Amino acid sequence: MTIIDFKTAFYYPFNRPAGLWNILWILLPIIGWFALFGYTIVIIKHFIKANFKELPEFNFMKNLELGFWMFIKMIPLMAAYMAVQFVTVRLPVIGRLVMLFISLFVLPILVINFFNKETVESCFELRKVKPVFENLLRIYS
Repeated sequence: MTIIDFKTAFYYPFNRPAGLWNILWILLPIIGWFALFGYTIVIIKHFIKANFKELPEFNFMKNLELGFWMFIKMIPLMAAYMAVQFVTVRLPVIGRLVMLFISLFVLPILVINFFNKETVESCFELRKVKPVFENLLRIYS
């Protein structure tokens, strides 16, 4: 496992400063948002591969297509999350704790796994969350 230090993470976006201008795609409604979402997925994939040298090149059409299809594929995960939220809202304290736990420990791992594999099934691979629970138990035991 490659470990990234704070200095490398901080300088990552500045290693190719021209890449910072890509954030301006957010000003182009819907199309720019999908392109920026696709670009975010590309960046996360670079991080998964331990490529911390510089921001990847921005390809508008590829990022737009990736962002759009990943958004469509993510709808079942968003629906499941909203269903759990709808159920837990009725339980004032416990429901909020459950949603906090899911939001902090379960959802990020499932989303990164989804970005890596790009399949709807990967959104629901709950076995990927098992190491989180094992580490938490190891820390507190």
